Amino acid sequence: ELDVFEKMLATKSARVRASRHVEVEKLNELLQEVYQVVSPNEEDPELVYKPDSETSSEEEFQENLLRNRERDRMLKSTQQGPHRDDLLIRLQSRKARDYASEGQQRSLIISLKIAQLRYLHRSSGVLPVLLADDVLGELDHQRKTNFWNAVGSDVQVIATGTEVPEKENRNEWQVFEVENGNFSLKEPK
Repeated sequence: ELDVFEKMLATKSARVRASRHVEVEKLNELLQEVYQVVSPNEEDPELVYKPDSETSSEEEFQENLLRNRERDRMLKSTQQGPHRDDLLIRLQSRKARDYASEGQQRSLIISLKIAQLRYLHRSSGVLPVLLADDVLGELDHQRKTNFWNAVGSDVQVIATGTEVPEKENRNEWQVFEVENGNFSLKEPK
């Protein structure tokens, strides 16, 4: 029974891994474009696909599954495969989590979200809505401007925050206040 299941799993695993190599590279290119708008410094962001092993062919996946079957059975989960793959975000060829400042990390995450939006738009033809949860309140004026330049004017943004948008941008927003679970439209002043 497991032989049949593992053969199908190996086939899908090889396809997933091959596709991820290609698609992560596309997302990486978009990340680099967006980051240069959000944070126009001489920093070099990079999104790296990190498979859990060097296994790439259907045969290699099947061999690994067979070789690790008893251990996987004891642990009650498959210990190798695409479900264990990861993404690494780097800045200046170093792990952003360990070496980037808080501002650089924030710029990277914002850039990655906008890059994902662009990726989804290019691959599906549908322009997603961007959800920005308390992002804008933590950016200085220049980075807010850079954020809007990177997002573009055709993207609908739903943003949460603890501060009302600045007066010069106030008419561009529809602002709702939330109190005790009730939403009410706040009229511009």
